[in-house]
Amino acid sequence: MVHIVTGPPGAGKNTFVNAQMRPNDMIIDLDAIYAAISDSNPYVQKNAVLFQAAMSVRAHLFNYVRKYIKSGDVWIVACMPNGRKREMFARTFKNSKVYLIKPPKQECLEHIKNDNQRLYPIEYAEKIVSDWYKAYTPSTKDIKEVK
Repeated sequence: MVHIVTGPPGAGKNTFVNAQMRPNDMIIDLDAIYAAISDSNPYVQKNAVLFQAAMSVRAHLFNYVRKYIKSGDVWIVACMPNGRKREMFARTFKNSKVYLIKPPKQECLEHIKNDNQRLYPIEYAEKIVSDWYKAYTPSTKDIKEVK
């Protein structure tokens, strides 16, 4: 089963996934991939070349899952505010669920402010969270909304 966990920055996507994962489950998270290939904090300004490399690695992992993973669970962490894009992405996997984690905007900002790893200014956090909520569209395929 492919579990696609979506929501704005600071929503608690990784917290949710970490609570659900079992040993030997796979997780695909762009921030974690970026950190692994750059040895950098993924919550600071990203180097454009390394970010493109991380996106390429993530795309390869998606294709690997589509071709070779026949059992077990895969957890994909992504923002994906657009409901139609979430639906289309989920359909690229044989067996998937979409989880939407959408707490109030202020709660996301509080999580970011209290996260010692997120070193960017609060103004930047406000922008990226606001941008997500502005771009958000619902989807009937969001099978589980976690608050």
